[in-house]
Amino acid sequence: MNLYFLLSIGILIIAVFLYKISQKKSKRFFKYIPAVLFAISIAFVYLKMLFISKRYEVITDTIVLMLLAVGLGSALLTVIIIEMIK
Repeated sequence: MNLYFLLSIGILIIAVFLYKISQKKSKRFFKYIPAVLFAISIAFVYLKMLFISKRYEVITDTIVLMLLAVGLGSALLTVIIIEMIK
């Protein structure tokens, strides 16, 4: 579980860092990188859940998938709000 927690914290830190960079560069691509990272993480955890996880690890993977899905939704919502403001 500690690995998943560190992965989530790392993704959030990268998302904030990329958002700060996108404010300076003002390119449209940088806003979507956190959402792409969340989507890649969801795919990774889902494949892990299908092929590697045993017994009760599936429950942990399901909870992590839900948290990553919330992160993906909030990242996409943030991008939409930023687009509407600009």
